[in-house]
Amino acid sequence: MSITTSGAVQGLSLSRLAQGVSALPKKWSYAFVFLAGASGALALAPFHLPVFLIVALTVFVWSLDGAYLRAKNAEPTSSRKYRDVALVAWFFGFGYHLAGLYWIGFAFLVEAEAFAWMIPFVAVLMPGGLALFTVLAALVAVRFWRPGVVRIIALCVSLALFEWLRGHVLTGFPWNLYGYAFGFSQSLMQNAAWAGGYGLTLLALLIFAAPSVFAIPALKSTRSWAVVLSAVLVLMAMWGWGAWRLGAASEDVVDQIRLRLVQPSVPQAEKWLPSNKRSVLELYLQLTAEEGFDDVTHVIWPESAVPYILNREPLRLAEIGAVLGPQKTLLTGAVRIESDGQTGERLFFNALHVAKVSESGETELLSTYDKTHLVPFGEYLPASDLLEAIGLKQLTFGAGGYSSGRELMTLEVPGAPNVVPLICYEVIFPGHILPRGTDAQWIVNVTNDAWFGDTSGPRQHLAMAQFRAIEAGLPVVRSANNGISAIIDAHGRVRASLDLNERGYLDSDLPVSAAKTLYSSTGDGLFYVLLLSLAGLVVGAYYSREHQASRA
Repeated sequence: MSITTSGAVQGLSLSRLAQGVSALPKKWSYAFVFLAGASGALALAPFHLPVFLIVALTVFVWSLDGAYLRAKNAEPTSSRKYRDVALVAWFFGFGYHLAGLYWIGFAFLVEAEAFAWMIPFVAVLMPGGLALFTVLAALVAVRFWRPGVVRIIALCVSLALFEWLRGHVLTGFPWNLYGYAFGFSQSLMQNAAWAGGYGLTLLALLIFAAPSVFAIPALKSTRSWAVVLSAVLVLMAMWGWGAWRLGAASEDVVDQIRLRLVQPSVPQAEKWLPSNKRSVLELYLQLTAEEGFDDVTHVIWPESAVPYILNREPLRLAEIGAVLGPQKTLLTGAVRIESDGQTGERLFFNALHVAKVSESGETELLSTYDKTHLVPFGEYLPASDLLEAIGLKQLTFGAGGYSSGRELMTLEVPGAPNVVPLICYEVIFPGHILPRGTDAQWIVNVTNDAWFGDTSGPRQHLAMAQFRAIEAGLPVVRSANNGISAIIDAHGRVRASLDLNERGYLDSDLPVSAAKTLYSSTGDGLFYVLLLSLAGLVVGAYYSREHQASRA
């Protein structure tokens, strides 16, 4: 049995189509696999078209077939033997991340005079750097590249491993994991309750790459279809379990809690202008006190909501307390300042405060959480001394940026169950959103997606919050300055929302939490077991074949 590159595309045979793809000249192969990778992003929010990921992964496998054969036929001593494999993988990853993350460039237009010049670098460096994880995955996989199904498993296992690394290396950036392709189905999403984001990624790769088995002309047609049928059966089993879980989901809400989420939709370029500070605060107070406020028990404002340092401005707190009154509690994102006890330097934190009017009539900040997982180049500048010297800076707060909080935490909230606060993109990290041993019954995610305009970015952000709700078995209450504010129940269903560019408020009950999930108990343990088991299968099959070949 061998992989062949002979012949052009003839007829409608899938195996011949595979041969045609793998036989493309190098330059055409790079362009083709780049377009395939870019189309794969259509499987994610807001499009939810998983068929494009099937096409993308199938083309990727077939293109690697050709690159592997070119490497195999190269001189054994060539130092560039696997360069073609690396380039095929890089163009695939670059296309996928460029199409999935194009919206990041919009943030650099908020203060275009200062940051627009950086857009070309961001457009290439960000997706290009993330594509290096795809390159490393492909180089590991081709080490075990042999005809048959095992090579597909090898690629899927290696890609899943490097997706996990992408979520952890250099603080991590697990945005647009392949597993989010299951977002087209509420039932399939439920499998995050046991598999988590990385487990779903491994499953998605195995299922959606299955049609690439048709690249093997010598493999009997019945066996090829058996592989694809097995993938379909796994998908159906996942759907059936998810449908059962949804069928058992509670529609109950927590007694005596009525939430009001305020979404002022203030353009990011206008929010921090000194001349607008007063009007922004008044807008928040106006929306907070709108019709139905008497029934509200808890008000939630988004990330860095008002352009004041609330822990340093008691007069502003008093104004807020005058609207809240003694019976209501405010959870609000805010910029916080404190002085370093040793140097006296002012430190800035991206924080969330719990505020309430005390019996004495003063508005107090009862507790505070400082964001622990900061955005590189957004909230802080890695290697700041070096990069600032060449003119680079992060998008917020000039030299120095934000300081990081110490750890994830649970906050006590008067009149409500304990809550886990997550600020902005902290919600994108599977397995890293809950403090150890927390007794929280809900999650508050405050964010500000006004940076990214009416693009895929805010919608992808919302989708990831839905997956985190399922993983944790906890409702997520998401308050955004500009889209998308939402009440997400413990099964990832959006019960109510305010869309992008919609100014207003959202009143809702708080959904109850679900039963403790397997993923919240074991984290990525099951993913590790499945990954290692499949890796063992690949290695065993490879060396078994090598042993047979040596005996022959």
